[in-house]
Amino acid sequence: MIIKDKRGFTLVELMIAMAMFAVVSSAILVFMVTGSRNYRRNKISSDIQKDAQLAIMQLTTLVQESMEVEKDGDNIIFYSPKTQSQILDDLTAASLPTTTPYPTDYRYGEEYAVMKKVVVYSSSKKALYYDEFSNKSHAVTGISGDDSKLMAENVDTFSVDVSKVDSSGLVVIDFRIKKEGQSFGDKFTVKLRNASKNVYASVSPSASATPEPTTTP
Repeated sequence: MIIKDKRGFTLVELMIAMAMFAVVSSAILVFMVTGSRNYRRNKISSDIQKDAQLAIMQLTTLVQESMEVEKDGDNIIFYSPKTQSQILDDLTAASLPTTTPYPTDYRYGEEYAVMKKVVVYSSSKKALYYDEFSNKSHAVTGISGDDSKLMAENVDTFSVDVSKVDSSGLVVIDFRIKKEGQSFGDKFTVKLRNASKNVYASVSPSASATPEPTTTP
């Protein structure tokens, strides 16, 4: 005959089991929390690297395409030459004569031959904003507002040195994004590719290569 032991767990056995369960549970919890923190940290690092690299590429392109760069308070202004079709489109939109592909007045041509692009850093919002205007003398207003394009957020450092533009066509930019203790950025130098380009000559009557006249109905 088999006699079954109907005794339950002793208090000591229960305490040992509970202690073992607590140790295992704590280890699992620590592992999950650590994994979650590492994932978040890696994601933030990846995000700020992507954002910073994209902004640096955009700033580099702005400088390279410019014929002139200047600072006006918090505004960094880039002047870049327009294409022939852009000039004609702007003249048409302004209801100005387009009997030839080029304006007839030198100053008039200069005004519509250059696109004005502006980047401004808002230290209060820690953000970089961008906007562009179709002619050179357009007043720079409303940058960093709702109508402007957001170039980058969480910007901790942004400075532009244009002191070498006239002598060597070089612009030095210091840019860095910082978020939750992690930062990514660089201090880099970019050369203006159009610094020596006389864009105004292409829109003056004295241009050596003048396309065939284009008349409008």
